[in-house]
Amino acid sequence: MPKNSARATQEKKLHTNKVQVSATPTGLILDISRSNGGSVHDFHQWKGFRPNDGMKRILRLMGNRVIAYFDSAYQGIAKRHPRWEVRLQQKAFRNKPLTEAQKTTNRVRSKVRIAIEHTIRRIKIARSCAERQRKTTKEKHQRRWRIAAGIANLRLIHSSANPELKILWR
Repeated sequence: MPKNSARATQEKKLHTNKVQVSATPTGLILDISRSNGGSVHDFHQWKGFRPNDGMKRILRLMGNRVIAYFDSAYQGIAKRHPRWEVRLQQKAFRNKPLTEAQKTTNRVRSKVRIAIEHTIRRIKIARSCAERQRKTTKEKHQRRWRIAAGIANLRLIHSSANPELKILWR
């Protein structure tokens, strides 16, 4: 066996970037965070998130009525935003399974969170967001996601599935 055979089969290592998407349960994208490296923890990325002016106005209008759904990576978010009603998935621990009420609550919360996952899928239909990009900067990565999000919002607003969103286009 040649000396370099192990190295020859190695795949090219790629550095990843990621963004966080803020959206409504109807699928309207409100904001996309700055692009960060793939090794940055989700909650740490949220701590550095600075919402755009439109999102700030929406949050101001909502006041204390903000209901936010997050996955279990965001355990400390309720302390960071005490006025928000934060709804996290409940986790089972060793020798302490979830009760039926907790399972039912998780199912309801998952139904809301899946709408956000579908929103991310609508963005990734633009293949430039779904596939790996080599030799790209964080600014280019962020720009691609914002353009794809704008196109996804236009498609959503003009679709017949959500006639209540057509008001936004006027």
